[in-house]
Amino acid sequence: MNYWVKKYNFSEHIASKIDENIAEFYNMLSKIDVSKCVKDNHECEKIKADLKKI
Repeated sequence: MNYWVKKYNFSEHIASKIDENIAEFYNMLSKIDVSKCVKDNHECEKIKADLKKI
């Protein structure tokens, strides 16, 4: 049984959409070049460190 159905009682259709969105999010994250960053972003180093954890 899907996690979203079991834990939150969502329908299979909604659970499938959530899983698709999560997969797309991780796909987008995988395309981020962590070696580059906006120079004026004060959180640049923290963002790069967080992305390395993924």
